[in-house]
Amino acid sequence: MIKIFYIYLNVNFTLCIQICVDLGLAFLHKAGILHKYINSANILLDKYFRAKITNFRKSRWTNGGSLRLIDSFEEQIRWTAPERLGDDVAIFTEECDIYSFGVVFYEIVSDRFPWQGYQL
Repeated sequence: MIKIFYIYLNVNFTLCIQICVDLGLAFLHKAGILHKYINSANILLDKYFRAKITNFRKSRWTNGGSLRLIDSFEEQIRWTAPERLGDDVAIFTEECDIYSFGVVFYEIVSDRFPWQGYQL
């Protein structure tokens, strides 16, 4: 069982959350939108435990599924794809959103903050 906000989720609910976010990201990417800031704070659950992706303030339309970014991502570093680290100007792709959600799913399954105990 997984504890989220003092609620214990079984495997079925956990997989439901994963599927909802996967479908949401697929919808966004098919429409040419990169979210850019997928993290656990930007995924909300309704009363039926359906996950909803929120916080689109940094989302951008893309040409060909990638986007050049110049802004800072210090607040997002725990969920940032490795290929984005180390470059001042990095290409952001759909795969970066997918990686970020993988880290969120790790949070859900392990009940641990990403990179907990590491100095970032």
